[in-house]
Amino acid sequence: MCIGNYIDIPASIHVVDPQTGASVKSMVFSQNEFPSKLQIAGDYVYYLNGGLHRISTQAVDLSTTPFITGFTYYGYRIDPSDGRIWMADPVDFQQTGKIDVYAPDGSFVRSYASGIVPSDFRFY
Repeated sequence: MCIGNYIDIPASIHVVDPQTGASVKSMVFSQNEFPSKLQIAGDYVYYLNGGLHRISTQAVDLSTTPFITGFTYYGYRIDPSDGRIWMADPVDFQQTGKIDVYAPDGSFVRSYASGIVPSDFRFY
């Protein structure tokens, strides 16, 4: 994922052949989109862009609708043991945040209170 330069180069996702280093496919965002935190889990590519988007690793186009909505999500991680999606919501960066957990199909499971500005997760 390339974030562009916020002026005249839009963000994009590039698929690269690991053997040759050649770009196999490129998907370009509109100039007013600012995606971040790309992760690959199983057969899907996830990224934040006004919510959590999910596209197939075989996709030819970018997602236009978030898989999980929520503009304030600051980070996320997919649990490799069960595929649940853990989303970090800092709320307002001054008070305790919250953690929202979603099933692999995107359905809401539950919320937890967190410390200030949750942003990432580690699974062991």
